[in-house]
Amino acid sequence: MKTVFHYVLVACVGLVWSALAWGAEVGICSENFPDGLQSHSRGRIDFGYYAQLQNSPDARLHARIITRSWWSWFAPTCTTSQCEAINSNGPSQSPGSFQSYASTTDFNVGYQEARTLPGNGLNRYRAVDVGTDAQLTINSSGQSFYLAQLRVGYRAVLRLSPGDYWVGSLETGTESQIQVVGNGRVRLFVRDAPNLGYRSLYNSPGDETAGSASKLFLYGYSAVTFNTATTFSGYVYSQRDVVIGDSVRLYGAVTAADISLSSNAAVRYVAPVGSCTKPAELRLSWLLDEARWTGAAGEIKDASGNGLVGRAINGATTASATPALPEDNNSQGTCGYGSFDASSGQYLQAAHDDLLTLRDSFAIGVWVKPRSFPANGLMSILSKDENYEFHLNANGTVNWWWQTTGPAATVQFNSNKSLAIGQWSHVLVRYTPGDQRIFINGVESGRATFAGTPVTNTDPLQLGWDQLTGRHFNGELDELRIYDGALSASEIADLVKERHECSRRLQCFGDNFDAGLSTDWAVSSRGKTAFTPAVYSGRLRLTSNANNVSTASALQRLFPAQGNFIQVEFDYYAYNGSGADGIAVILSDATQTPQPGGFGGSLGYAQLNDSSNKVNGFAGGWLGIAVDEYGNFSNSTEGRLGGSDLIRDSVSIRGSGIGLNGYRYLRGTERSLNPEVDDASSRGASPGHRYRLTIDARIQGQVLVTVERKTGSSFEILPNLNRYNVMATGNSQAALPERFYLSLTGSTGGSSNIHEIDNLNICATDIEPIGEQIHHFDLRYSSPSLTCNPQEVTVTACLNADCSQVYSDAVTATLTAEDAVWKGGNQLSFSGGTAKAMVQVTRPGDATIGVGGSTPPALSFGETTCSTGGCKLVGVESGFIVDVPTLIANRPQSNVWLRAVKADAKDPQKCVAGFGGGTKSIGFNATYDSPSTGGRAVIINGASIRTTPTDSATEFTPLALKFDAEATAPLTVSYSDAGRMNLNVRYAPTEGDERGLVMLAADQFVSKPYGIHIETDIDKRPANKRCNGLTIDECPVFIAAGEPFPVRFRAVGWDGSDSEPRTAQALADNITTPNFELSAASGAVTLEHTLLAPAGGEPGALSVTTYNHAPGEMTTVEAQSISEVGIFQLTASLNQGVNYLGESIDGGGSNLIGRFIPARLGVVAAASLTPSCGAFSYQGQPIEFAPGLEPQVTVTGYNSAGSVTKNYDRGPFWRLGSPSREAYYSIVGKTALDDRLITQGTPQLRVEGADDGDGLRAYRWTGEQLSYEPAAAPSLDDLPFVAAVGQTVTAAGLTDLDGACHSAAGAGCESYSYEFAQSPGSEVRLGRLSLGNAHGSELQGLELPVTIETWQPVGTSTGFRPENDHCSDPASVKEPSLQAFTGDLAHGDLTATVVVLDGGKGILGLSAPGEGKQGTAKVTLPSMPEWLKYNWTGEGRESAAGLASFGIYSGSKPLIFRREVYR
Repeated sequence: MKTVFHYVLVACVGLVWSALAWGAEVGICSENFPDGLQSHSRGRIDFGYYAQLQNSPDARLHARIITRSWWSWFAPTCTTSQCEAINSNGPSQSPGSFQSYASTTDFNVGYQEARTLPGNGLNRYRAVDVGTDAQLTINSSGQSFYLAQLRVGYRAVLRLSPGDYWVGSLETGTESQIQVVGNGRVRLFVRDAPNLGYRSLYNSPGDETAGSASKLFLYGYSAVTFNTATTFSGYVYSQRDVVIGDSVRLYGAVTAADISLSSNAAVRYVAPVGSCTKPAELRLSWLLDEARWTGAAGEIKDASGNGLVGRAINGATTASATPALPEDNNSQGTCGYGSFDASSGQYLQAAHDDLLTLRDSFAIGVWVKPRSFPANGLMSILSKDENYEFHLNANGTVNWWWQTTGPAATVQFNSNKSLAIGQWSHVLVRYTPGDQRIFINGVESGRATFAGTPVTNTDPLQLGWDQLTGRHFNGELDELRIYDGALSASEIADLVKERHECSRRLQCFGDNFDAGLSTDWAVSSRGKTAFTPAVYSGRLRLTSNANNVSTASALQRLFPAQGNFIQVEFDYYAYNGSGADGIAVILSDATQTPQPGGFGGSLGYAQLNDSSNKVNGFAGGWLGIAVDEYGNFSNSTEGRLGGSDLIRDSVSIRGSGIGLNGYRYLRGTERSLNPEVDDASSRGASPGHRYRLTIDARIQGQVLVTVERKTGSSFEILPNLNRYNVMATGNSQAALPERFYLSLTGSTGGSSNIHEIDNLNICATDIEPIGEQIHHFDLRYSSPSLTCNPQEVTVTACLNADCSQVYSDAVTATLTAEDAVWKGGNQLSFSGGTAKAMVQVTRPGDATIGVGGSTPPALSFGETTCSTGGCKLVGVESGFIVDVPTLIANRPQSNVWLRAVKADAKDPQKCVAGFGGGTKSIGFNATYDSPSTGGRAVIINGASIRTTPTDSATEFTPLALKFDAEATAPLTVSYSDAGRMNLNVRYAPTEGDERGLVMLAADQFVSKPYGIHIETDIDKRPANKRCNGLTIDECPVFIAAGEPFPVRFRAVGWDGSDSEPRTAQALADNITTPNFELSAASGAVTLEHTLLAPAGGEPGALSVTTYNHAPGEMTTVEAQSISEVGIFQLTASLNQGVNYLGESIDGGGSNLIGRFIPARLGVVAAASLTPSCGAFSYQGQPIEFAPGLEPQVTVTGYNSAGSVTKNYDRGPFWRLGSPSREAYYSIVGKTALDDRLITQGTPQLRVEGADDGDGLRAYRWTGEQLSYEPAAAPSLDDLPFVAAVGQTVTAAGLTDLDGACHSAAGAGCESYSYEFAQSPGSEVRLGRLSLGNAHGSELQGLELPVTIETWQPVGTSTGFRPENDHCSDPASVKEPSLQAFTGDLAHGDLTATVVVLDGGKGILGLSAPGEGKQGTAKVTLPSMPEWLKYNWTGEGRESAAGLASFGIYSGSKPLIFRREVYR
């Protein structure tokens, strides 16, 4: 026996298993070979008699199981201790498909010949043969060689220079050598299982002598076996198994599926030097330094260069006040960041891109500052759903969750440290196969060792959410980095400290006007000569060259005032006129609707207040910076305040003002500029000087204005206009408003020019979108109006020109009045779009009312609309007072009082009775106001009165009314439709004492629906086919979840009872109110759904959650859908903040809607076999399914959008029976072999996950085994192969009782087929047990050799070779049988026992029969396993048999002596 060499274990303290970065290139590096032995597929490592791994760093090996012989108690498998399996995958490598090229070229080296084969550029050979005692040197010059067959003969030497060698078939003879010459590395890629010779050397100078292991790398696509006494210095990777034969010495490391070390074999680990980890590649870098997000696509910029841009969802905002790393002296930090409000569902999203799918190794880092932790469950930081997502737990720890394939699993783990609320923490997750870690602030804070590969998907990347309700992030996030490849500890530490330059964060708006005037602008004209700004020849023309023009163009953006930095640049053209007047850049209070100021020298900004004109200054004007050609903007003429006299060709500044007051002159160039600002004589656009205006309000209490002009190559600051402080003492400047509008005005007077600008660029640190904007205000009232009684005015904030949509958010309007007074003040705050105010005309005659401004502001230059022209109210001193309350359509309203009044002569603000009591004929008519037409009449005291469109009422319907002494008469009013109506009253007697008296009254009232009737198609079915209950039997199928269906809404009137429920059933016969119309930008009517069955299920989502009600018999939502399975009810109610003409209305509820079923059934299935005999299974041997990987079919319900219908897995709503399966089939690809797959056992079905509400159930079958039956005789098909099996689940078995079935999108019902996974899988080998013969003396026992063999390639042929079988033992082959005695032997003379059977070799012992007992006996193993039987005689598979002969002695072995001869 050879002595096994021993070495002391060196403890490599710094090397920790789970620190490995598995995403490595193919070859030699510490990432690929962390220890001397490792399984890449959680396989087995088997140590034979006295076999060892030496120099293991920690004796912990990547394998599922380690087996060892009893001798290991004396010689531990890892030198000083027993090796331990850690049940995880080791690193895997793959060079891709084997590279081969057809060739007819052979290269032979004859007996004892020495030759050299140089590289020729192609290097393709059919066969290279190195004969006995020959030597071949291949000088590759770094080129790759492709050898279909390589044979190195007995004692031959093959010398390889560094490079890659692709070898189809490799065979080396006894005592042959393959040596590496030169500096560098040889990589051998071998397709077939190599046949390596006895006592051969590989990169080793001699037997049991190590060479430089880093010079040789052997990659086997098939199993690799090192024959007895081989010495190998290098690193071995096999996709299959590696067998290290008796007394083999291997210096380096081995990675394979299963590894077997035979007796006295030793592997000494040589730790690779260097790394072949692929460098981490930055895939995405979101700095989140944008100044503002509006929700536009692509506004979240990607600094990685990969263009993986994103957008802000639901109003996520940016900030920069408290970054994770503040700016240092070099203006570097983390700068801006994103701020997220969980209650608003805010997050950032990037569309799926393959670059965002991560599988092998990766790292993701982000700065996190939580504002709160979730009360329960999770709060998402980042998600690409199953591929990777991490969250915060309720205790502040980080949760990392993903799903894997190989094996299919859902895995997660938590950090062992918590984040702090209100503090920035850097969170990074790092993934490598079998090693996952969480780092917090650069320090490892959690680890796991999960196997498998993260699954891929096409889901979007979401920062701050993961698509599940209730998981939105609440707080701040910044500096998202995604790397393909694992970062090292030092790289992670550097990332935590990483800063970048924080430049001024300006947002910009630019317009070159080449595409015309966009919706970014609102324009107006106010001069005596009409002109509306428009684009001419690619420039914005602010005035024509006509006289007395005044225009304004307002940019539809808001500029926060305090702390902002605003810069405006433009090219200016003034030409083709007589030299006047100019333009101005205006900043105005955004609470005031912009309106231009005076024409002429006021330049559309200042007031114009002279004997001929009374024109207010710019509405809300705060600052006007003018380019003045004629020079009057700096002059105090025409009612302007302050100035330094007329200065032609100047730039001047005027301050804040209101109406005819203010707009004070503040500063100017005080002299004419050279060159002049215009070119009046030019007929073409000129002079084209560029101006730059800077308004800097970043310093508290100051607003600094700088004006520059470029007439040549560079800008020059204009005189007196360098950082001038508008807020200086003495300027009487109004306080900064909250926000500015920015407008451009243009003006001409007695002289003129064409005024144009081009290439406008406006930048600011903060620019806000206006968002949904009030189009204008509408005032509705009745006229005439009594001077002694306040008049009700309905104020509506309109979203569009016809006011069919209202602005429903909060608004404060500033009301104006001339010769009238607003009761309660002129500030009216309201929401819902409509409010009521009271105004009192103070004297007979015309009074004017209006809206002067609002917060938020109305559309620039918008005009208020009113019930009367010019918004005028006519004041009268006598008439009627009538106040019809809001009506319910079709319900009579009694106790409406009509009162005749007149102003008290002593107190005109007080009303007294207008006449005495008695019966009088009073005329009534009504007009439609909103809508303006209709088809039903107003009824008073049971009589229909004349009802006509607005402004067409000329005739009155007389009604006899009895007035009491206070001149009051009762009315009962009803109207069967909806809308706002005008009721007009007239008393004009033509005889008697009151002849000639005319008394008038008008009142507006609203009639609203009683409720909303809801109808779906299921309501049109026969009564017994509708959904009449909450059980499956009571509620037939309606439609698939997610599929569209129409819903009809009908506004209805009162039907005789105030207590009538507002249900579809109760409202079915109520009268329709066709004039009802209600719309809002975000939908006027809210739709909600309630899940009624199954109990406790998911409500799902409603696709249409609001609608606008159109006039007519009904409004139909054509494509409503519900995403879940079940039975539901719909309800309709007014959206929050929405009202109907200032009134609330009740909605309604539907009948039961259902039953909703899945649109399709999704199916996934998985199974995997496991070897029955160590690393393989025998043909004929039952192959078990791997634990936990028995055939499982998982069925999931999906809606039409592809989302899981979780309610399908709730009680009786699961309508699928047990799926029916077809027989297993083999897909090895060899027909004769595939036909031999059989199934054994009785399947037992277990249903998993039933009724847990996740939308799926798993069907698992146990109790089965598969087997490949051996053929009558072995062939090439019987060489070792990997079992490849599939199965089909029938379409009928995947169709439920409602017809929901497995199908692809748009396809019919389909079967489902799947293939077994190969992890672990099983190789299958054809085996046999042979029993040898023995002879000897009858006085001694005999030993018959027992050998287990498998069918293997042998050189270029095939044959049985000994198998290293560790699953067969004496017990498994059972008791031997003795028969066919001859000579003196008889039954009972012998006993037979299988003494030992291990590693495929054993001894069957026979007792000595005794003296005189000579003869033979046939020994068999009749009960041995079927899979080890063989067709020995051609009569079919049979047990092994051997012959024992007693009474024969061969004597000593002959000796040959050699004698020395001396001459």
